[in-house]
This record gives sequence, C-alpha cells and structure tokens, in this order.
Amino acid sequence: MSLFDGYDLFGSGAHRVIWGTTETSSHNFAFPGEHGSYQVNNGMSWRTGRITGVLRANTALLLTGLENDIMQYTADGGKYRLTDNFDVYFDNVVLGDYRCRGPRKVTSSGEHLQEYDVPFKCLVPV
Repeated sequence: MSLFDGYDLFGSGAHRVIWGTTETSSHNFAFPGEHGSYQVNNGMSWRTGRITGVLRANTALLLTGLENDIMQYTADGGKYRLTDNFDVYFDNVVLGDYRCRGPRKVTSSGEHLQEYDVPFKCLVPV
C-alpha cells in the first residue's frame, strides 16, 4: 500500500508507483571567441514517475469523491510525502494532472471502477 501525505489516497483499488527518469535544472553557456562552454546548475533536480491503478467505490458519488480528493492535491501544487508500495518514502513530491484511462465501469455486483494515471515529480535540492 502506498500513502500520499499520510493518506491512503489511491488505496481503494489496485495501484502501483512507477519511477521514471532523473533530470537536473541547468543552463549551458558559451561565449563568442571562447573555446568550450560551462554549465550552471539551478539548484534543483527531480525524478519523474507516475501512479497508476483502479479506483473502486460502491456508488458513482463515492467514486467522484475519490477523484476529487486526488484532484485537490494536484490543484494545490504542494510538496508532500509519498510512501511507495515497498514502504520507501520520498519527500517533496508534487502530483501532476489526474487522468482517467477510459470510461467508468460498473461490475455485475454494482461496484464502480475508474482506471487512472497520475504523473508526479519528486523534487530534490542539489
């Protein structure tokens, strides 16, 4: 189970945290008449990733509530702690836009499902 800001935000259904690449904010400079260039590091590095899975709820209204909880964190733009599926935590995580993957589904037992994908950045001072 992963946690976001200490809250089981994605825990209503199966999900996983997938880590991507690491990038560093920097500028390259070169001057006319000079051989070579130099790079200035802007003091911030980040690692990208995404959280993907299926939200589950007993009613369409509850499913909308789960989606709204996630969208509040994305709209906030704040930095929070993410604990991944292996209980490893990462501070300064900022969620990207919540994306639905396909239409909502209703199972034969009446459970409402929504597949989703949420990109994120884990900010790391350099």
